[in-house]
Amino acid sequence: MELHERVVEGWQISAEGYSDIINDELIKDDAVLWTKMLKKLLPKSEKPLRILDVGTGPGFFAIILSKLGHQVVGIDVTQEMVYFAKNNADKEGVAPLFLQMDSQKLTFPENTFDLIISRNVVWTLDQPLSAYCNWHKVLKPEGKLIVFDADYLADIRDEALKTIIEANRKEYIDLYGKPKVSFEDYEKARGFRVNLPLADKKRPDWDLEILNQLEFKDFGWQDVSKDVYNEQRFKLYKYQPMFMLWGIK
Repeated sequence: MELHERVVEGWQISAEGYSDIINDELIKDDAVLWTKMLKKLLPKSEKPLRILDVGTGPGFFAIILSKLGHQVVGIDVTQEMVYFAKNNADKEGVAPLFLQMDSQKLTFPENTFDLIISRNVVWTLDQPLSAYCNWHKVLKPEGKLIVFDADYLADIRDEALKTIIEANRKEYIDLYGKPKVSFEDYEKARGFRVNLPLADKKRPDWDLEILNQLEFKDFGWQDVSKDVYNEQRFKLYKYQPMFMLWGIK
């Protein structure tokens, strides 16, 4: 099985469990924290923004941004994720457009979106450079790219970090119990991770270099873990903190 097919299969395996997590986020403080964060980051506009949520998964960002009054298209590589995204949006009373589409091979015209956003997507891609090039292409001039991610593959490069993360997971289970998607199921779904092209890249350094090559303006990054994680989530990911990248076309 080719790497891309393994990535797609991993998301198929994860779809239902990930949707359960998203449903929890939508009714807990997570949605409040993320809504507050996104309001600060959205480009200023008198009209609703046209937004592309790449790798929408079960639709978390698409739902929040639709509730804020924007025109949102959410895409995901698997039909399973699109199915759960539509169901979750229906429950929340919003109707973003969800499409099955590879985030690395967009079929939208150039200069279509005011904002492109993603969360926990880039690290899983088998063609991350192609993804960034595609995203730049479909952004409007002066459009904004926002990427939330973490160096989730750092433990592959660093055995000491791997040991620390494994110990932290045990502590997490002692405190909170097993997560909805167990670590065993996670590893089954992500067994391809050692083969991903970003496994040997330090992030966000690699991403920043790509934004520079693509001539994004005013690009940069910051650690946002304490802004968007509650205490429980922060405990789980404190050794792989979430960062935010941004750039203007």
